[in-house]
Amino acid sequence: MAKVIGATIVVASGAADRPTTQVIAGRLQSLGLKTWTIENDVLIGESKIKALDDRLRSSAAMVLVRCSGEEPDEWAQRQEFSFRAQLKRSSDLKLIVVPQRNSVVEKSLYGHAIVLPDWVGENQIADLSAAAIKFNPDLSSVRAPLPDNPNAPLLSAGAWSLQSPELEFDRNIDRILSLQGRRNYDEASDLYWKTLHFSGYRSRWDARLKVSRHISDLAEREGDVLNRGLVFIKGIAYLHLTCGDYTSCLDTLKRADGELRGARDRRLSGFCWSYLGDIEAQWGRPSRALECYAEAVNAMAGLEQHNVVLKARMVKVLSGASGIPSRLRSLSDLRQEFSEVHNYRAGIVDMVIAETLRNSGEYCEAIAHSARAVNLFRNVINMPRNTRRAEALHLAILERKPSVSGDDPW
Repeated sequence: MAKVIGATIVVASGAADRPTTQVIAGRLQSLGLKTWTIENDVLIGESKIKALDDRLRSSAAMVLVRCSGEEPDEWAQRQEFSFRAQLKRSSDLKLIVVPQRNSVVEKSLYGHAIVLPDWVGENQIADLSAAAIKFNPDLSSVRAPLPDNPNAPLLSAGAWSLQSPELEFDRNIDRILSLQGRRNYDEASDLYWKTLHFSGYRSRWDARLKVSRHISDLAEREGDVLNRGLVFIKGIAYLHLTCGDYTSCLDTLKRADGELRGARDRRLSGFCWSYLGDIEAQWGRPSRALECYAEAVNAMAGLEQHNVVLKARMVKVLSGASGIPSRLRSLSDLRQEFSEVHNYRAGIVDMVIAETLRNSGEYCEAIAHSARAVNLFRNVINMPRNTRRAEALHLAILERKPSVSGDDPW
């Protein structure tokens, strides 16, 4: 298979699975991925827990190896805890579990995971993990050979977003709102982040706002400053930003910044700067947007930092005065890079390319790009709002309608 360059994968296991871990890590390296394991990358005297937490912040995925079938030891359980903690900060981090058994990982993690079955061999584990991390939105699934069904889908290309039925979304919201006491805080928080990051109905704004305020109140009672600040940013500020209510978004980001100062984690202020950059970009102030993105880059690390770098490049391309051929080349490069880090803006760039081609009279190529955006948003990521936008653009191009100026690419 093609090499996957630039991503880092944490390969983690308990003591019983360490030999298997080494084989998987070696195969991943041969595919062009950087790997990190406790055995190879933690120095003598260094805290394993701190090293794991630090590495997860800049990784694309964690592969949890549970092939032995034994109950996870204390260190294996700590790996799961570290993933859950990092998931609050970034939905970019992915979880791949090997193999599928009922007691392999803590139950709530299955909502965030791609789980490989028992029969998959060590090299195939690495191949499938690399394919999933590569995130090729043009594939309907990643398939593996089975003796009785060679076409059986193993990994759905949309598995990251858990294209959940609306009923499950409503059930999750009801469950979160019913969890009130201190004993239920962790369960409510875990289910909240699962629903926020992975539900295809995350644009149900009224329900999202209600449950986000509920979790922020619980976090305040628990003294969980970090979680409360993140709820303000990702649960509430993002909502206002997407709906175009920039005043409310700014007010929420100010509250979040106040909370996160108490958390003493400078990197998290990068989220605030990143959203401020998005606001400035939508207001048509590219210079101000680039200043905000620069602040975000200085505060962030890993994939989150890289995503902001890509957003800044997109602002430069869209606000620049280059000719159409140069602009299309830059946008195509950006689309590929967004796709490689499984960022939904790959579809946004496809829409911009389609719009640019339509304005140049290149309708056939424009249709191909708008169709790809529709497929990504509807069938792969399951983002209803962007699906509607992409479908409207695709239909307009098919009907050769003129472009509507001022449509926001973000």
